[in-house]
Amino acid sequence: LSKPVNGFIGKWESTVCLVPKERYGIRKRYRQARQKAMGSVVEVLASKNNWHAISPGKVPSKCMNKWYAAALFNANQTNNKQKAKELLLQHIRGGGKLNTGAVDPHEILKGKIPVVNEAQWDPLVEKYVNLARSSKTFRPFVPCLDVSGSMEWDGGLPLEVCIAFGILLSEVNEKMGFAIGGRAITFSEKPQWFELKGTLSRRIEQIRNSDGVGTSTQFHLAWERILDAVRTLSEQGVNLDAYELPGL
Repeated sequence: LSKPVNGFIGKWESTVCLVPKERYGIRKRYRQARQKAMGSVVEVLASKNNWHAISPGKVPSKCMNKWYAAALFNANQTNNKQKAKELLLQHIRGGGKLNTGAVDPHEILKGKIPVVNEAQWDPLVEKYVNLARSSKTFRPFVPCLDVSGSMEWDGGLPLEVCIAFGILLSEVNEKMGFAIGGRAITFSEKPQWFELKGTLSRRIEQIRNSDGVGTSTQFHLAWERILDAVRTLSEQGVNLDAYELPGL
């Protein structure tokens, strides 16, 4: 009995207070604890058609983004799926948050359900705003997005990542109260300034449908557009000394 128990059983045992005689039944107790924990796993509940028993706020971010929301909004609905869908919408409309810890910005933008995308996006923005406010080195900047043809390799993944971070960082700037907040510029053959307003879907379309997507890179033209904006803001008395220009 003095020999330590290895593996997961040993880890579980270390969290509870056991007298020596109780160690005889540790495998049974561990199995019961594991079965109880597995009973609340999203995939397990979904496979048993217990969709209505899933709490939206506890669904892992990747799971929500990849298949959970899509499963609730597809044409093949059961009563339990319909209840789960209503529960999810109530959770979102009531201001409840969805998990975003493991999902990347471009993955949210690619989500199939706009209302869920928005609900995952807002906590992500809040996270980066809090990081910016707590940072001693964060400075306001202009998101400069490369939407040229070279970004369309690998199925367009680099372009998706670029657009997602551009929208995210422009919103962080806006919530931080910076003069160029909510704006981004593309550098391509036809660089453009964008006032990124409206729904997440609308902001994506603004950039994706612009004339410069898929063309060559003309970075110096983007600089000219930025200098024009700087002149205008300077004339309005805005101090831009702290601004930086990173490329995305």
